[in-house]
Amino acid sequence: MSEPDASLLARRTRLLLRCYPKAYRAHRGEEILGTLLDTTRPGRGWPPAREVASLIGGGLRARRAANLNQGLRASLRHVGLLTAAMLMGGAPATLLSIIGNPSRYQILRGTESGLALSSLLVVTALAAAWCGRRWLAVAAAVAATAVEVVAWQQVNPNGWNAIIGVAPAPLVGVALLSLTRRSERPPASLLWLPCLPPAVAFVENFAPTSGLFIHDLLPGVLDGRTQLLLDPYYTYLSLVPVLVAVCWLVTDVRPLAALALQFLLGRILYPATLGHAGTWTQTVIAAGLSLAITCALIWLLRHRARTAPPTIG
Repeated sequence: MSEPDASLLARRTRLLLRCYPKAYRAHRGEEILGTLLDTTRPGRGWPPAREVASLIGGGLRARRAANLNQGLRASLRHVGLLTAAMLMGGAPATLLSIIGNPSRYQILRGTESGLALSSLLVVTALAAAWCGRRWLAVAAAVAATAVEVVAWQQVNPNGWNAIIGVAPAPLVGVALLSLTRRSERPPASLLWLPCLPPAVAFVENFAPTSGLFIHDLLPGVLDGRTQLLLDPYYTYLSLVPVLVAVCWLVTDVRPLAALALQFLLGRILYPATLGHAGTWTQTVIAAGLSLAITCALIWLLRHRARTAPPTIG
């Protein structure tokens, strides 16, 4: 094999090796690379298709095992932390919505400074939780909740609606207090999940209104009441985090399990606090389906934890 061909093959093989976790590549990457270079016929730019499929499949299995390296209990804690993180994302999402298109949110004018401070405190809480600083995470979450209530009181002066707007806050505080562990910290790679919905909320404001909402396409199936039950997944762009989490399911169950649990809690908390008496049947159906999905994903996480091979590094 000529030197240019060997160099091209090596670069492409190293690219395929990135399917494996970093620790695995450091331990066995050169061995796998050498074997593939020795067994690939001269003149080829890529390893044989069978070897490529085997390499990708092995890498995904190794990543799946690495994601469970801390054990089932830690993985379940991570699901809870991710759920709490997404429940805290209301203030950043609202702020980004206002910034993206102020004309759509005239009613929220004047709340920007409060939402900005609340968003900063949310980021602090998330950073503390991911670093295992339990009390700092709880303090930042409580402060963010208080600031958000004050900001929403400018829109709802009677105060009660402002408190309802942050109904999950006590649950978030309890979750951060009980789930944050310095010895079982979630990886930074999972931060994409609480960060993606606010980013989508920002992008939505630059999208044309026509066709953005799912019920525009299915008006006879999805009315305004059903839209409330689907909140926040009633626009096409809002489904992006769900689609990413579904793809992520190949190597990690935690993101999709957290999304399902967040949706389940939303179906329980908001109808109960807002009193949508006319939607109880739909609420029960939505909550039942999300509960079934959540339980199925937790079972899958448990199954993978039991059958995962030992990891390297």
